[in-house]
Amino acid sequence: MRERTLDQQCTVTRPGLAHIAASMAVELMVGILHHDQKHRASADPKDSANSSLGLLPHQIRGFLSAYSMMTPKTPSFDCCTACSENVVSEYRRDGFKFVRRVCGDTSYLEEISGLKKLREQTDNLEVDWDLDDEDDEEINDIDSNSD
Repeated sequence: MRERTLDQQCTVTRPGLAHIAASMAVELMVGILHHDQKHRASADPKDSANSSLGLLPHQIRGFLSAYSMMTPKTPSFDCCTACSENVVSEYRRDGFKFVRRVCGDTSYLEEISGLKKLREQTDNLEVDWDLDDEDDEEINDIDSNSD
């Protein structure tokens, strides 16, 4: 448990950390509201000079074992159900009609975002899981020692 991030901790740990997560959420929201680019702000530390409140991370990962936090930077996922180009343009075009359709049809958002197609592609992949001889020997050794 100690090497896991806060969101991966057990349900006993989480309630004690809820106030920390809530305070970070408030700080991030204030940062977004006061940034010139709002939710499109860069998470790059070089760009933090553009904001009077400093760095505006897209994600915060906390480690209780080391009392530390990190702010990873990753490119946006082109099949994101919240911010992908297809979803945003569909929302801008149809507004509340889009929201109503998403709420009424559970597969619509996956189809629009591209997740459905991505899932189909991964389901059709054929993966060769053959182990080489060295791996087979290690597995056999583990099996024989566990008896």
